[in-house]
Amino acid sequence: MGSIVRIKDRGFLESFKKEWTYHNPLKSKQLAYAGKEGRVAEVAFYHGGDVLYTIDGMPSIWHEQCLESPMRNVPNKSSDSTASAVTSAAEQPRVPASVASHL
Repeated sequence: MGSIVRIKDRGFLESFKKEWTYHNPLKSKQLAYAGKEGRVAEVAFYHGGDVLYTIDGMPSIWHEQCLESPMRNVPNKSSDSTASAVTSAAEQPRVPASVASHL
């Protein structure tokens, strides 16, 4: 816990809210937090295995799909301008390293 995350953009949140029909639906008040960053306060796992987060200063429960790294889309400062600054989703751990070390 304690990792910084960014809430995905409003368009993503609106789509997720409309399409997600299972547990812990996204609430309308959560849409106002699109693009904002916050610190992970708590991590929980729904019995089906979905990862759920509580973010300091933000309402309700957040699905992992609604979060991204705050480093996403940061330009790569290496001398190789073709290198990607963002690792692919397959390369990123599902749980932040600071959280995984406590599991």
